[in-house]
Amino acid sequence: ALIRYSTTGIVDSSFGNNGKVLTAIADTTSFANKIIIQNDGKIVIAGYSASNIGGYHDFAMIRYHNNGSIDSSFGINGIVTTDINSSYDNAQTLAIQTDGKLLLAGGASNGVDYDLAVVRYNTDGSLDLSFGVGGKQITPVGNHNDSPNSIAVQNDGKILLAGGTYNGTDYDYLIVRYNSNGNLDTTFGNNGIVIHPIGNSNEISSSILVQNDGKIILGGYTFTDTAICHFALSRYNNTGNLDSTFGDNGIIISNFGYDNEVIYSIAFQNDGKIIAGGSSGNVNNNDFAVARYKSSYTLGIAN
Repeated sequence: ALIRYSTTGIVDSSFGNNGKVLTAIADTTSFANKIIIQNDGKIVIAGYSASNIGGYHDFAMIRYHNNGSIDSSFGINGIVTTDINSSYDNAQTLAIQTDGKLLLAGGASNGVDYDLAVVRYNTDGSLDLSFGVGGKQITPVGNHNDSPNSIAVQNDGKILLAGGTYNGTDYDYLIVRYNSNGNLDTTFGNNGIVIHPIGNSNEISSSILVQNDGKIILGGYTFTDTAICHFALSRYNNTGNLDSTFGDNGIIISNFGYDNEVIYSIAFQNDGKIIAGGSSGNVNNNDFAVARYKSSYTLGIAN
């Protein structure tokens, strides 16, 4: 489902069918998790869809013209689906390179747990066979579930995935960096992988940013005990090491005073300040929560 609004927040009736577009990918459920706007104004949404064969999930993308009509020049009648492991493949995040190629990433089941999977497509939706193996790259980080929630492309073309990896007890922050051909970048972290346990319990990053100087910022959450989690930002140098000049030895944990505080997305303002958006539990339910961090990367204003 796709809906477009005017700048005043009213549904734009010139888009699709009175502002709305519904597209069936498969015979059953389809989920859209990410949207991007190409430089030419075309709209790409990505996620996953139940396969018509076997009922498993496949990576899925749809591209629309600016008016909401499907772009039939993309994939098959505007739709691309990709099977990774002939099992449950759940795409969570999407990015576009400067050359217009698309990167779709998520988790791919190997029958026991989930591995990282990233796929690169040409501008027409065909697999980019110069990337990974046949356009696909699968990375098992450990012996348990690995989940990428965000993707970014550096200025040098290297690709970053961020999310979490399960260590057998709980989840830790995870960053994986690939060269532009899909191979792991062995100059980053431990053979291309950074696993960062911020605290002593679960922590998962949901969003990643790359500064102009190449430093990497993750936003997500960390549990300060078994029941209470808070906003968590961390910053890393280009090599994958924590940047000790950021926050408290590379980490900022922001407490709204409640017990369930999670960052879902982070973004730069034009002045370089960081906006983190998510939710905060207030005993009875969750509220929207926003924190802004100053250029000195200490907590600014939270409402």
